Amino acid sequence: MGPVRRSLLLPGLLALVGVLAAGCGWNDDVDSRAATQGVPATRADVEARDWVLVPDDSSIGPVGDTAVTLSVDGDRVSGQAPCNTYTGSFSLERDGSVDIDRLALTRKACPGPADTAETAFVEALEAADHVTVTVDEEGRDDHDRLVLTGPGGVRLAFRSYDAADLLAGTWTITGVATGDAVASVVAGTEPTVAFRDGGDLRVITGCNDGGGGWELDGHDLSIGPLVHTMKACSDPEGVMEQETAIYEALDSAARVEIAPGSLTILDDAGHIALTATS
Repeated sequence: MGPVRRSLLLPGLLALVGVLAAGCGWNDDVDSRAATQGVPATRADVEARDWVLVPDDSSIGPVGDTAVTLSVDGDRVSGQAPCNTYTGSFSLERDGSVDIDRLALTRKACPGPADTAETAFVEALEAADHVTVTVDEEGRDDHDRLVLTGPGGVRLAFRSYDAADLLAGTWTITGVATGDAVASVVAGTEPTVAFRDGGDLRVITGCNDGGGGWELDGHDLSIGPLVHTMKACSDPEGVMEQETAIYEALDSAARVEIAPGSLTILDDAGHIALTATS
């Protein structure tokens, strides 16, 4: 539809243009830098990337060895805290102000330092009231920056990363769901899960090894069907129970939270099924 001359914007014509615009599917919320400046462009940059915390450029102090992450999808924010995974609400205004609220975390038991770091991170995340995003126009993801700031000197600085590129490789399993808890692996075993290019999965449990297929769509992960050998194992104690738990965890996979060196697989209820490191 061609441009409308300002001198012809009569009330009746305005009404007609409105009807035609609705029929053409016009949307004032289109994420387009050309359409408007402010929130659409910022939101597009925030949602298009996964973000990992840069502790040395943040105000909360040491966070331990766990990669702390943030991902935004619509009005939801989620990621990996210093110990547990989290999810909550997210809103963004045209002036860059943000509101992150109603954060819920999984209930994995955390050692003292991790618990302290997690409390500091969650408090800073909820206190943040403004976001700025700087995108490297050359396309180098690790040079993209997102900074959340808030009163009292709150600052959480993140750099971007590509989750799909990080998943492929071999991960050492560190924890697996057993009922309502996430248990550490049996001493003397080093179970692994390997995501290979082309969708091939390989699992080493400490007893029966197996494999299957995998597919990642954004953060949505599907695994299976899985097959494995059927030998009986008794050494070390608990290895068979561990094997069962690992395969059940992989079968339940629905979503992945991943950052450099850290992998968490969640089930469809958002509970931790399996944790691993690279």
